Amino acid sequence: MFSEGLMHGKGTYTWADGVKYEGNFVKNVQMHQGRYTWPDGSVYDGQVKSGIRHGFGTYTCGTHPISYSGQWFEGKRHGKGILYYNKEGSSWYEGQFVNNVKSGWGLRCYKSGNVYKGDWERDMRHGHGTMSWLTTDQEYTGQWVNGLQHGQGIHTWYLKRISGSQYPLRNQYVGDIVNGNRHGHGKFIFASGAVYDGEWVFNKKHGMGKLILKNGRQYEGEFIDDRLAKYPALQIDDANMHKLSHICTPSPFGTGEQIELRRAAKNRHMLTQLLYRTGQL
Repeated sequence: MFSEGLMHGKGTYTWADGVKYEGNFVKNVQMHQGRYTWPDGSVYDGQVKSGIRHGFGTYTCGTHPISYSGQWFEGKRHGKGILYYNKEGSSWYEGQFVNNVKSGWGLRCYKSGNVYKGDWERDMRHGHGTMSWLTTDQEYTGQWVNGLQHGQGIHTWYLKRISGSQYPLRNQYVGDIVNGNRHGHGKFIFASGAVYDGEWVFNKKHGMGKLILKNGRQYEGEFIDDRLAKYPALQIDDANMHKLSHICTPSPFGTGEQIELRRAAKNRHMLTQLLYRTGQL
């Protein structure tokens, strides 16, 4: 459709490099609702303003199993949306985006089945949130900084369920965490019933603390390298923590997040190049 010699209304425009737009035009400019397709099979279907994605729309990458459906602002993912990382739909993020990155509150489900729900900033877990490692029966709720547990939090290791009870046995730590490690002051409640409340240094009882055993015996004083300073050779079975996983997750390989971040960054770069070629950026 034309008006006064200008593309105006519904129509299709195909560039020499094969990029095609089907939708509405207003005085030669792509506007309102349209569909972009690229030679590599990538597709965008949704609202358009001045030739760029703006409003609500869905983008599907033709070269990688990645798709996004949600709000856009001046060509970038911005607002609420859902981002899928694989065709099976088992790896996804649903929540807030700011300038193409996860920022705000969101729910992230990883291919492994592990789940994080909480605050994000610059594509990383940052703020307050809960991570559930279903593959290792662990859960952490508390503060995060740049993808690591940092601040105050509760980490729980679920063990086995007691016959006749709906609650499983568990070890639980409540207290200070620094860069993913038990560090500072905290309380550890052992599945056996023993409790340690005191100082920690890099995941070990170290400093002043109080240990209450399951039989009621108590020890209060100094701990060095996870052992009682006064009785260093004393073995206490219900306070033995060697079988416990570290609270820290220094790298996100267990969730598959790092690989997906690199892949997403590459896709953003490819998409940006295409948009420049079509004059949308």
